[in-house]
Amino acid sequence: SCIAAGGLGTDSSVAVVASMLVSPIMGPVTALTFGVTMRNKALAWIGFRNECFSLIGCVIIGIIVGFPWLWFTSNRGNWPTAQMTSRGTPWWILIDGAFIAAASGIGVGLSLVGEYTTVVVGVAISASLLPPAVNCGML
Repeated sequence: SCIAAGGLGTDSSVAVVASMLVSPIMGPVTALTFGVTMRNKALAWIGFRNECFSLIGCVIIGIIVGFPWLWFTSNRGNWPTAQMTSRGTPWWILIDGAFIAAASGIGVGLSLVGEYTTVVVGVAISASLLPPAVNCGML
């Protein structure tokens, strides 16, 4: 979350993509997908609950890091940055990202069951909810 906040605050797309690579948020999406697919209500609930906690945590990190960053950074006049505004308006970012994450969870589940483990990295990058959640808190 801090890497995403740094990338969003400094308008660095490289740092935002790096935050997607180390994002732990894809695990709960995978648990939710497996739970729904296997009709295991307990696993689906654990995945959903953990995803909600993760997103709330990312928004809180965005608030905690974003407020001081705004006052102590050199690009105070350029706030919000282009990386922030290109991701949409607060709260709608999370709703849009949830649909993408659900589809990506299916992709991760299928790649883990099959022999396509290299696909997991691409799916995680394309669907990471971490930068939008942090952005929601920073805006």
